[in-house]
Amino acid sequence: ILSERGEYNFLTKRFQIKRGSATFMNTQEINPALQGTAEYEVRLPTREAIRIRIVLGGTMLNPTIALESDAQPPIPQSDLLAYLAFGKPSASLLQLEGSAVTSGGSSGGLVGSSAALATKQLAAVAIGVAADEFAGEAAQSLGADVFNITPADVQSDVGSFLRATELEFGKYIKTHTFVSVQARPDPEALKRPGLRLEHRFGGTRGYRLETSFEPRFLLKEPTLAPREPSTTSVLGLFLIREWRF
Repeated sequence: ILSERGEYNFLTKRFQIKRGSATFMNTQEINPALQGTAEYEVRLPTREAIRIRIVLGGTMLNPTIALESDAQPPIPQSDLLAYLAFGKPSASLLQLEGSAVTSGGSSGGLVGSSAALATKQLAAVAIGVAADEFAGEAAQSLGADVFNITPADVQSDVGSFLRATELEFGKYIKTHTFVSVQARPDPEALKRPGLRLEHRFGGTRGYRLETSFEPRFLLKEPTLAPREPSTTSVLGLFLIREWRF
């Protein structure tokens, strides 16, 4: 069985399956051999985004999981786990602890700062699990083929957290045509919702069309005065052909 698309949740992060297969052996036990690769993009404020891949192997009863990325030089798995869990490498967490010690903080302050960060991330995990459960029930009620709720990292105030949460509603309008809308519950973001369309050409084997219309934030000159962010929309159009061998 070959997987053309799909999702794999790991640490409440939604990985997009790029390729996958389940090979059933000639045995009475249902225990297929698994091979799969899924990707998740970690967006960082001070550098380019990192694409983390999760590689699934082994069998259904005894699976194996490994993490890798396309970054150069290669990033160790401990840092990849830290990016997924905390949004920063493990070295940054050690620097946070070291700064608390060198600045004269006590061990209680050190534990307190680490505990505060862990508490935020545990809250993000809990919210992610609740959002997945709610999205599954809402998809059936709304008649959607895809309904995703992607919570943002937990912020200091509830308002900014809700404004950064992304909603996606998708549906197959035909057998080979899929349309989805992405938006965030923010007045400025609602003015520019994201649209995506995917179409597979039935008569021409291996071809598909992917197009998207998404908002982008534009950088402005630095200033101390408060102002609204500048946004625009960009159109993406891709014609893709796949070969299988």
